[in-house]
Amino acid sequence: MRKTVLAAAVLAVTGASLALPATVASADQARPAAPTGDAAAPILLVTLPTSPWEGWYAESVDVHVTAGGGIAVPPPTITSLTYRLTGAASGTGSLPFSGVTGGGDIHVSTPGLTQVTVTAVNSRGEESEVTKTVGVDGQIPRVIFQGKMGTEQPVFELGEEDYFHYACADDFTGVKTCEGPAQGSRIDTTSLGSHEVDVVAVDNVGNGALIIRRYDVVPVGAKDLRFDGAPIVAGTAVVGQRLTATAPAVHGPSGPVAATVGYVWKRDGAPIPGATAASYGLGPADAGHSVSVTVTGAASGYRSAEASSPAVAVVPARPAVTASMKAKGKGRVAITAQVVAAGLDTTGPVTVTRGGKVVGRGVVHDGKVVVTLKKQPRKKVTYVVSYGGGAGLTPAQVKVRGKVR
Repeated sequence: MRKTVLAAAVLAVTGASLALPATVASADQARPAAPTGDAAAPILLVTLPTSPWEGWYAESVDVHVTAGGGIAVPPPTITSLTYRLTGAASGTGSLPFSGVTGGGDIHVSTPGLTQVTVTAVNSRGEESEVTKTVGVDGQIPRVIFQGKMGTEQPVFELGEEDYFHYACADDFTGVKTCEGPAQGSRIDTTSLGSHEVDVVAVDNVGNGALIIRRYDVVPVGAKDLRFDGAPIVAGTAVVGQRLTATAPAVHGPSGPVAATVGYVWKRDGAPIPGATAASYGLGPADAGHSVSVTVTGAASGYRSAEASSPAVAVVPARPAVTASMKAKGKGRVAITAQVVAAGLDTTGPVTVTRGGKVVGRGVVHDGKVVVTLKKQPRKKVTYVVSYGGGAGLTPAQVKVRGKVR
């Protein structure tokens, strides 16, 4: 078999405008370069939407593939059109083809950098391969305060002298703008009560966040509050489920106090952006991590109190996989697989095996995939349909039996 590798650089378009809320990457297709290499090799064009920043996108991406058997006379037919994902996402799959043409979309949603390698083989045994790199950054930037402002519930005494120090951060594409109080400027402690400061952070693909940081100013010598123990967390620590926290009673030196209770959910000890309610829905990003909640109690004239729950380990959800088989005659079989997990995206690879041998592959989109098999033995057959797992989901499999005609 001869192999032609087509050069493919990471598509990068810089200078895109950024605004809040997060911008959405353009869906305009890049114009592919003319195919190069041996005329008998398959023609393989792999294109991406316009990137807002150096091959990165603020949301999931569809990589578009167009393939042809080649430009020889007579034109060869396509015999295989497959892809492989490596890096942030992993897995394999196949794209539909018929005669001299084929193609489709490859959905990439896993945060981080993923290499997408597409391989086409034609009836002359010639092979072409293209690799594209796709970056997905759906994460909003975060703000890290230092000093007393970095505590769970900052409290200052009236007239106390302290200063703002903070930084904006983003794990994937970095921070483009970080705007808030001037670094090193004095924190306003001239009046009693609750105060707040705002910081706006925007990353390089347009994800933006307005972070509101609250702090209290109390009289000099204010008394302390305390919780009667740790908060209780109810629920099952599985992706797709919801955890609910119950805060213990709040007391001051003289007895119970009617305090305002706040909640901050944490992943591996770091606050989860936006997770400030009494309950929290576990998502794919929580799988394999520990989640806890910290409660704060505040009341006028008192120093605030806080207490944290023990962390719980979050495990991926197990999806429900069903499959059916339809004999189409002449040794052809259509395997339809459905993968369901309430509230979760089940996009992921599916492999079909017979007697331990892989006979077909596909990728679940919108909870369903149809894998067409050819040249199957005409008898009663058992196939194993294996789902490779997805974001926050475990692998799963099911057997389907039927007669091939």
